Amino acid sequence: MSPILSTRLFSKVLFTRISWFATGLFRPPPGALKCRFDCADNTIPPLGESLWLAISRVMKTDLTANTGAALFWFRRDLRLTDNPGLLAAIATGRPLICVYIDDISLSASDDGAGNVDRWRAASVDSLAEDIATRGGNLLRLQGDGPTIICDLVNRHNVAWVGWTRHYDAASVERDSALKSRLKTAAVEVQSINGNLLREPWEIRTNAGTLPRTFAAFWRRFQDTGPFAPPLAAPSKMPPSPNLSGEPTKIRKLPPPAPRWQVGEAAAGKQLAAFVADGVSAYGNSRELFENDSTSLLAPHLAQGEISPRQVWHAAYGQPNAEAFLRQVAWREFAHALMYQFPDMASAPIRPEFGHFPWRGSDADFAAWRDGQTGYPLIDAAMRQLAEEGFMNNRLRMVVASFLIKHLLVPWQRGEAYFRSKLVDADHANNAMGWQWTAGCGVDAAPYFRIFNPIAQGQKFDGQGNYVKRWVPELASLDAKFVHEPWAAPPLLMADRKLSLGKDYPKPMIEHSFARRRALDAMAETKAIAAAADPLV
Repeated sequence: MSPILSTRLFSKVLFTRISWFATGLFRPPPGALKCRFDCADNTIPPLGESLWLAISRVMKTDLTANTGAALFWFRRDLRLTDNPGLLAAIATGRPLICVYIDDISLSASDDGAGNVDRWRAASVDSLAEDIATRGGNLLRLQGDGPTIICDLVNRHNVAWVGWTRHYDAASVERDSALKSRLKTAAVEVQSINGNLLREPWEIRTNAGTLPRTFAAFWRRFQDTGPFAPPLAAPSKMPPSPNLSGEPTKIRKLPPPAPRWQVGEAAAGKQLAAFVADGVSAYGNSRELFENDSTSLLAPHLAQGEISPRQVWHAAYGQPNAEAFLRQVAWREFAHALMYQFPDMASAPIRPEFGHFPWRGSDADFAAWRDGQTGYPLIDAAMRQLAEEGFMNNRLRMVVASFLIKHLLVPWQRGEAYFRSKLVDADHANNAMGWQWTAGCGVDAAPYFRIFNPIAQGQKFDGQGNYVKRWVPELASLDAKFVHEPWAAPPLLMADRKLSLGKDYPKPMIEHSFARRRALDAMAETKAIAAAADPLV
């Protein structure tokens, strides 16, 4: 057998082994490892070894002698550990071009300059350092991703291109077109799952459809385990072709808020700290507002600085970990929904909600956005979002409910604003959360749920410390009145030198009135839909 053919056959079998790990299958089918190349024991070495050591053990050919380079396109997988696509690129044995492209069309924010983009810019710098310490180089460019990839292929005699899959409609269309274009040019292309435990089409009911509620999805999701363990990071990177003519071209964005630590190493430290100190209490503490007792892993997952397999395996088996593991599966459910409903960020999954009688004004939206509603909990959360790019999940539901059901502002406006501000902005998670709160998603149960911002504050911020931190105008109030300052006695307000309407806004709408109005609007929606289609 010729050395080149032997090399190609080895790479093909190794790709198969990596794909088994990536899809959660620990063992290949019986007989599938029958090799035709020169193996000492007719098996492929375990992936736990260094890939280069494994290759040198079973091959007698210098893999780098094969003509043509490999190219791996980093996108929302900014890590070296448990990155199946990167490992597949390394396994080709070719000189390797690692590239990140600052492509605004790939951003979760509309203008490419949101907090999630600021985080990504810092994360790319961290990734470049990690690659450099292993002897490699990360090429950083700016522009249209597919165009730049094709230019690199032409200029550097690239024979293999790979990337980690995205599942939103625009990405699927873009990647499919690029794959077709490259294959026409006789370039081998691999797109690989690296950011989900299960691909969006894998979890199905007995009827072959996507479960319509998370409870049903969770049951099916658990039945597909166990999940393959994470893959180790390469100890060294392959040599790169001469890239001296490819200078770094990337926008300079300000870093995220000072509270955040960015990059793969920071993600690993955060995961370790959470597993050691937080996961067992997560079910009871995650909704409290004063202390961030959530995992704080969402921004790292959004950028792919850590993989869901790393998170799952670190938490699985820990005491009382199920509440947290359900949140990992919730993320999977969101991506499965977006794959099935490509317009989920802009159109209600339940079409009857297209008749909802929105009444909110631009002024209403601005008061909500700026934390000036007169409801302390709402204002505190929106101010935290503006400053840190974050709030916990319960707060996200409460402020979303206020915008949609108190103010009757279309949920799509809130969804877009969240994407521009959240450091963990994710198309699928964000859209599903807003549709769930609005009641127009796959789970119909929440349509009548209207969060009371006063009661939510009293229950989850009993001493008012969260509100006092972000709404310092109310810091002098007793805990009894901090969530409803209008209920404080006039003498107390005078003593604290606090005047509603002057020092802090009066409530922009009364809760009981807003609740009745929202329920009437929902009833009107159902009536219009029923008149248009009696089967609704």
